Amino acid sequence: LSGNAQPADDRTSAFDTLLTKSQRETAAVTAEDMIQLLKLGKELHRFQAVSMAAKMYLSNHQTVPPELLKLAAENARLTGNFRIAATRYKQYLKVAAPGPEASDIAADMYTVMIEYMGAGEDAFNFMEESGDKFRDSIAARKFDQWFMDTAQYQRSYSALSKRLLALMSSAMPLEQERLLCWGHLDWLMKEATAGRPEHVAALPYLKQI
Repeated sequence: LSGNAQPADDRTSAFDTLLTKSQRETAAVTAEDMIQLLKLGKELHRFQAVSMAAKMYLSNHQTVPPELLKLAAENARLTGNFRIAATRYKQYLKVAAPGPEASDIAADMYTVMIEYMGAGEDAFNFMEESGDKFRDSIAARKFDQWFMDTAQYQRSYSALSKRLLALMSSAMPLEQERLLCWGHLDWLMKEATAGRPEHVAALPYLKQI
């Protein structure tokens, strides 16, 4: 064994003890207990066994640590409860500090919504409202193309122009910018020349590109 890894038997024993506590002594279970239970459940591939305990704990506690929300969201994803996973991811992202870790979690949420739930509209709305805060990882930035394609298809002029400004203001290599942005920018500029009311919200961003 390396580092601080526990032997499998010790982990199983600790897991069983915490799981029994969560079932029989609900009021005595702490956030730290649940975090450890979720971690051990993942290591031991006991996702389903932890699922009900997590659901019970979260239903009885309005305020929980972000780490617990993140692990509970992951547990729901691993058990195929995608709607619950998406809800917990959103709860986590409401309280998480922006940065690479939170951006990776946002990417996990987008994957669940788009690929497993068919909830692209929900994913798009989140990206439009809060996605700028969670683009600090490669996994999250991979959704830029999807977001802009969707914005163009929906004619969401403001959302598209805002994301284009963010991308073209970054230190992106010119060839990458050409491939990712220029087609959308050309389309947006042509649309904006019509001067329709729905274009107005995009103009402040276009003027800065």
